[in-house]
Amino acid sequence: MKTQIFSSFKIRMSSMVGAGKTVDNHFKKGNIYRIYIKDFLTLDEVEVRPKPFLNIVCGPNGTGKSSILCAICLCLGGKPVVTGRGKEIAEFVKHGKNTSILEVELFMGDQVENVVVGRRFDRTNKSHWSLQGRDVNKKVVEKKLSELQIQMDNLCHFLPQDRVSSFAKMNTKELLDATERAVGDPSLAEQHLILCASGDHLQSLNSRVKSLEEELSRAVTRNAQLKDAVTNHEMKIKLEESIKKLQTQKLWFFYDLKRKLHSQMKENWDKSFRELKGMQKTLAPVEEKLKMLQNMGKELKSLIRQMSGEIKKRQGMAHSLQKQYEHHEEMIGDFQRELNGKRQEEQRRQREFGDMQKQLNVLQAQLSNMPHIEESEAAERLKELTLKIQRASQELVTLQGQQEEAQMTKIAAGRKTVACEKELKTIQVRHEVRQLLRLF
Repeated sequence: MKTQIFSSFKIRMSSMVGAGKTVDNHFKKGNIYRIYIKDFLTLDEVEVRPKPFLNIVCGPNGTGKSSILCAICLCLGGKPVVTGRGKEIAEFVKHGKNTSILEVELFMGDQVENVVVGRRFDRTNKSHWSLQGRDVNKKVVEKKLSELQIQMDNLCHFLPQDRVSSFAKMNTKELLDATERAVGDPSLAEQHLILCASGDHLQSLNSRVKSLEEELSRAVTRNAQLKDAVTNHEMKIKLEESIKKLQTQKLWFFYDLKRKLHSQMKENWDKSFRELKGMQKTLAPVEEKLKMLQNMGKELKSLIRQMSGEIKKRQGMAHSLQKQYEHHEEMIGDFQRELNGKRQEEQRRQREFGDMQKQLNVLQAQLSNMPHIEESEAAERLKELTLKIQRASQELVTLQGQQEEAQMTKIAAGRKTVACEKELKTIQVRHEVRQLLRLF
């Protein structure tokens, strides 16, 4: 039944708002023509039709006077916090009910259909908006209300009882802005903002002009103080220009001096070049001889390199021959010592041979002077003497052989010594030749 009531109400309102309506001629565009409230705060269902001018709602506390204002605010796009009665839309649903229905009809003129704004909300904070009985979203409603200059957040336009203290705290600037938006043309607030910005800009320009005037005054004072410095600076500029001109003249002077010097040096160079050509012709035979000598020097260097290689080889051979010579000297020393020993031994053997010869002579003398003895005894005695003589003869032969061998060893050692001395002289000669070549 409740849903049917809401639906039938939408149909009824759609049929009511149309052509042929009879209204008071004192209504103006945007005036509230009718208010419908259902299940809202303390109200069950009520329809209010205000008059064109001042409307006063009288009644005891709790009878719903403020509820009508809250219904107008919430139905025309105001936020719950603006009413001062709650923060959520669900707090405005009547106790024991699930859905509230609000509808506000705005006067648009005699020949124009009135605007009917509807809002239905429940305890889950879900709202459904309608315009002229058709479901629309909130932005469409806000756009339409904005065209009608309805400002539920402006305290000069809508002042709930609980927001009086906030209105009293507004300063003059805030009151002026709110009043302009409430009663003025929509462009008035924008023009006022432009005017305020222009005023701020003018104030900043005045401050800037004042600061520039002060800066100009300081600059004039500083210019008066710097007059001498400016004069000195101008004189300095003139002197610098004179210096630049003199430097330019100096460069031209040096250029002319260098040009003359260059011409003189060029003449000297030409003269020297001609002398050089003459000297080159004179020195041509000398250069040919020099080239020939250089070629000879190259050949001599080549020969010296060859002889140096040969000398290195000879040095190696000389070194080996030196070692051989030293070895031969050692051998000659050994042979000399051995020869001296052989000579001493030969002298000893000669002495022994002489002693044995003397003994033999003595024995022969004794034999001739011996008395007659028996043959057997004489034979034994002769035999012993014969053996002694044989041994002595053998030793003599041995000594003679050793003497001949020592003489042959001496002769061979003498020959080797002579050969080593010749080779040593040859090495010394080559060494002297190499030193002479180095000096060359």
